[in-house]
Amino acid sequence: MAGEVRIWLAVMHEGSDVTPRRRPRSESTIRLHLRSALPALARWAADGKTSLREITAADVCTALPPAGAPRSRMSEGLRSLYRVLKARRLVFTDPAAQVTAGFPDPTIPMPLAVGHIRAALDSADPARALLCALIAFHGLTAHQIQHLQLTDARNGHLDVDGRRIPLADPVSRRVATYLDHRPRCWPATTHPHLFVHFRSATTGTDVGHRWINLRRGLHLTTRALRNDRLLDEALATGNDPKHLTDLFGLASAPPCATPALPPTPT
Repeated sequence: MAGEVRIWLAVMHEGSDVTPRRRPRSESTIRLHLRSALPALARWAADGKTSLREITAADVCTALPPAGAPRSRMSEGLRSLYRVLKARRLVFTDPAAQVTAGFPDPTIPMPLAVGHIRAALDSADPARALLCALIAFHGLTAHQIQHLQLTDARNGHLDVDGRRIPLADPVSRRVATYLDHRPRCWPATTHPHLFVHFRSATTGTDVGHRWINLRRGLHLTTRALRNDRLLDEALATGNDPKHLTDLFGLASAPPCATPALPPTPT
């Protein structure tokens, strides 16, 4: 079983050029999956299992926590392990895929550590500083950042999804710094997107979520940083739903229609 886990680790760290191909995963992703799967692996080893080929769906079901985030995380860790091993034909079935893990319990957004946010905003990498500033000040999503065009940032404003957002001064300064940096790194690119990297500058594709995750850093996630901004605004304005909806372009849920009652028989 340890040998099978080592093969998974090697593929996760280095990726694979053979079919099915895989990109290397980040260190934080590898650690999360391994830490989540280890209790189940230790339990099976203690029960005398010598290979993950011996594991059944019943074994997975018994090892998983009853509910919530621990169950979801362990299931995802085991599925990652089995996906790699099955692709390498080291196991025949994926018992983790046969067990419903459910969804993690919703959590209340909590403020992030200010030091991590400040370090990202003051990064020497202009792309990272601007990326985190757009999320921390204006609550942009990864999808919005991925598809920003060069023409969307001009005259101190940002055009996003039909909205014209006045840029905060710290964001405007980082936009200017990044726009000076971009042509120095890729002087010949005609890429229309605001953010580019060494591959997209020549292919014309937009940056992917993986690039955004790597550029953002280990201690921050796009969702957590965006939630931190929304939480800060909600606390500052008394949790006014209309203000938050207008400021961040949030979609408001339509009112529930009241079903018509059948006529009362006479």
